[in-house]
Amino acid sequence: MIGFTMWLWRSFAPHAVKAAGLLIASVVANPYAFNYDMVVLGPAIAFLAVEGMKRGFAPFEKSLLAMLWLTPL
Repeated sequence: MIGFTMWLWRSFAPHAVKAAGLLIASVVANPYAFNYDMVVLGPAIAFLAVEGMKRGFAPFEKSLLAMLWLTPL
């Protein structure tokens, strides 16, 4: 996850995508993620939704965001 995050932050991706990647990586890197740890996914979903509204969503992105939102269940 550290390598992915470093690669993402050095890329030319928009800042919202970088921030969402950092938040998601912090959840994925934790070996003991519980339901209450998934609160971090809320801002990540918001960052990705705002970026999708600015540039348009790819066909799979809305489904991916819905699955990410349902992850705590």
